[in-house]
Formats: sequence, C-alpha cells, structure tokens
Amino acid sequence: SNPCLDAVFNMGGGPNAAMDVSPMSNRLAVATLLKGLIGAGVLGLPKAYGKAGLSLAAPGSAIIAVLSVLSVMRLIETKLTLDRQKAEREEDAEKNACAPEHEYDWGLGLIGFAAQQLFGKAGVVLAAGTILGAQLGSGLAHIVIIHVTIVNMVYFKDQNELMIRVGCCIMYCGLSMLKKLNSLAILSVMALAAYVFVLFDLVCRGWEPITKSTNISVGDAWSPKSEGLQAWFGSSVFAFSAIAVAQYVFEDMKLDSVKKFIPVISTGYGIATMVFTFFGVYGYMAYGNITEVPIYLNFPMGAADTVATELLLFLILMVSLALQMFPVFSFADSICSRHEHSDREKIVDPSTSKQAGPMGIHHDTGKWWLNTLVRMLTMVVLCILASVLPKPDCVLDIVGDLFMSHMDFVLPGAMHLAAHKGSLSTWAVILDVGLIILGYTAAVLGLLGAPSCFQDDITDGLVDGLSLSVLE
Repeated sequence: SNPCLDAVFNMGGGPNAAMDVSPMSNRLAVATLLKGLIGAGVLGLPKAYGKAGLSLAAPGSAIIAVLSVLSVMRLIETKLTLDRQKAEREEDAEKNACAPEHEYDWGLGLIGFAAQQLFGKAGVVLAAGTILGAQLGSGLAHIVIIHVTIVNMVYFKDQNELMIRVGCCIMYCGLSMLKKLNSLAILSVMALAAYVFVLFDLVCRGWEPITKSTNISVGDAWSPKSEGLQAWFGSSVFAFSAIAVAQYVFEDMKLDSVKKFIPVISTGYGIATMVFTFFGVYGYMAYGNITEVPIYLNFPMGAADTVATELLLFLILMVSLALQMFPVFSFADSICSRHEHSDREKIVDPSTSKQAGPMGIHHDTGKWWLNTLVRMLTMVVLCILASVLPKPDCVLDIVGDLFMSHMDFVLPGAMHLAAHKGSLSTWAVILDVGLIILGYTAAVLGLLGAPSCFQDDITDGLVDGLSLSVLE
C-alpha cells in the first residue's frame, strides 16, 4: 500500500477538491482506494499467513479490514467536526473584524494540522513521529524488497552485492530530489496492473504444487500457530494501511457525512480483503514453509514470466519509494526552508534566478543545499539499515506493528476522542479506547518480537564473516 502519501496534499482536500471540479464518482473512488490499498505489502502476505496458520490469518484479515474501516470513519468524523469548528471561528472572526487564524501543518498535511488543533505542540510531535516513522519504515521496506529482487535476477546473480547496493543507493538519492509528484502519480494505475500480473503468475505457478501438496499438506497449512500472530498482524496492517488515501477520496467525492461514504469504503476494503486473503492463502498453500518474501522469488529463476515480473516490480517499487518518501522530505523542507508545503514551492527559471536550485525551486542557496543534504543523508541511512536488516518479512512485520498500527488505530481513536469529548456515547468511547489499546499493544509486541526476527540475520552475518576469514 501507499500509507501516508496523501498526508502532504493540500489541507482542503485531495487533488480534485477544488470547487470547480466535479465530485469523484463512486466507481472512481473505489478504484482510487484500491490503488492505495494494493501495494508492496501484498508481496509478503503468503509468508505472513503461514506464520499464524491459515485458519487464524484468513478470518483475521476480515477483522483487520473492519477495524481499518472503523478507523477511517473515525478520522473523517474528526475532520468534519474540525471543519465545522473552523467555520464557526472564521464567522466569529469576520463579525469581530479579526484576522483569520494562520493554518500551519509543518509539511504533515491534514493529519498534522488536525493533531495541532487538538493537542497543540504535543500533537505536532505525535503526528510527525507517526507519519515520519510510517513513511521511513515503508521506505526501508521498499529498499529491502528492491534489493532482494535485484540480487535474485538471473542477470545480477553473480555480481558484487556491495556494488549493487551502492548503485541502487545513488538512484535512491536521485529520486529523493523529486519535488513534484504529478508525473509519478499517473503510474499508480500501472502499479495496480503490475500486482495483478503477479497474482496471475502466482495462480499459474502455484496450481501444481497445491494440487499435489508438494510443499505442504492442507492440514498443516490450516493448523493455527498462535506464536506467529504478532508477525502476521504487522504484515497485514502494513498491507491494509490506506487511511490517508481514504481520507482524500472522501474529500474528492465532496461528501458531507460519513454515512454517504460507507458504500465506497466498504466496497474498496471488501475487495482488498478478498484479494489479500486469496493471495495469502493460495501463496502459502503453494509453497508452504519455503515461501519467500517477495512471493515471486519462489518462481523459477530465469523463466520469462519471472524475469518480466521482477523487472516490472523493480520499476514500480522504485517509483513507489519516491512516493513513500515524499511526506518525509515535505516535513524536512518545511523545517529547513520554512515552507508549509514543498509541493507548493514557486517554480522559477534557473537561468534567471541566482537563488534557484538546480531543479528550478526557489530557495535561499544555503537552505537549498541543506535541504538537499538532508534528503540524501536520509536515503543513505536507509540504505545502511537495509543492509543490516535484509529480511523483507521482518521489516514488514516490525514496520506494521510499530508505525502503521499507530497511524491506523491510535491516531484516529485519540483524535476522535479529543474532537468529540463529552458528546460521545459509551460504545463510541469504548471503540476509540479499544483502537488506541490495539495500536499500542501491537507496538509493544512488535518491539518484543523484533530481536528474534532479526537474530538469524546477525548469526548469518557472523558465520559469513568467519567463513570469509577461513578462506583468506
């Protein structure tokens, strides 16, 4: 998925929120929501399902979908309430001939603005930590998946791995300099088609091992494994995280109540649940305990369809990485250059302005170089982390538990409680508190499970180092 991409769009709504643009139709809204849901997270679901057992993972996905829908509805209700309060304040300011209040979101978009209105400076810190953590974690997951994809390509199988990492890191640094997403957003349709192709390839490749029970029997595949629930939950939340996209789909539909949005969000998450469940169940029944992350690493190396899948996903994941990192750099640009939105910066002709950066962005020269340094250092640090934590499934699990759960459950519940304090029913309060507890519980379990998840990587690294010393 693309968890927080739209968090950096204009606070008044998504791309089509302008008054002169027609409301988004229900069909287009569902399609847009699906494009936000189906992403890199789906590639790790088969192994995640296997960790918990299909009998727990399959129905559990439906539960996560329902909780995600409830969280989205909480966030939208909060947004509508804040809009009404803002309108009342503006009306009072107009009557009293006062200047309208200044809206500043520190590059964090609607969520940052809402958190600031509800919790003050502490809210900004909370929103920044959540959004930046989620996006940096998602970026790390993309880098890890990109690397394992490249090194398993038949063309790069025997190449120096360090050189591959350095070359990719240089490309990531180049992508980090993109400050306009319009040219990349159109590729979201292509990305969705790429994942459909992976699913079709999985169906074809997995049919024979399933019918012959080559890698795992039906009974073993469906047996519950409660010890794997934490890892499954993290990867599943990572896959289902599309709360920011859903927020702006609502904006673009120009709706004035949550009830009118229920058919769209129910359809979108319902279809995603069926796709995710099929992908997870089918993939694990096909490959059992040898299931890889991403799943296409189980396909025959060098086969035409495998090569096509790897090349296509490499390109899509590179573009998706740029999209995922955009909120991080928007925040950094807001701090370094004191701009509210880097995507609102003034474009000038580099040849006619001494203060224009190489990409034509109007900046004080010193601040532009500082911003550039922050972007590149961020990517270099992520590249180093990806080399230390090279297991895609572990990265997806931990990012989902620590950051996506906070974004999808804690923030909506906390903001809904704060915005409607004193006016909620008992059941509404229980739901909000339950979402907060769920998010923090997942974070604690994720922290506790992280050492064991990455222990094999440390051991493998020591073994490789000792082996190299012996050979020398």
